[in-house]
Amino acid sequence: MRILLVDDEKAILDLMALSLKKRGHSVVTALNGLQGCALLADQVFDLMITDLIMPEMSGMSLIQHVTIHYPDMKVIAVTGGGKVHSEDYLLQALAAGAQAIIRKPFTISGFLDRVEKVLNE
Repeated sequence: MRILLVDDEKAILDLMALSLKKRGHSVVTALNGLQGCALLADQVFDLMITDLIMPEMSGMSLIQHVTIHYPDMKVIAVTGGGKVHSEDYLLQALAAGAQAIIRKPFTISGFLDRVEKVLNE
């Protein structure tokens, strides 16, 4: 499957990408929502995994963009929360159209299980 990963924390982005590549997925990464939007315009993806709290364009705005312009694409939202409890952001992401949520910190096995579940729905 082709997966777009969007997260402003490079270490987490690299860890997620490496884990998904080891499972045989094709992975493209972006460090913010604007980069993610640009990649969406040029390529086709089966799944987007996005952090919610990022500079330049939030993950929430990115999810809303995908829901409008790419309604068949599956979305997983990821967040650690920031200033507001992470539950609030994650519930908003589900309401905006994400199929699943992942709370940071997460285990790689839990992350991969959630990704496979969404891809197989």
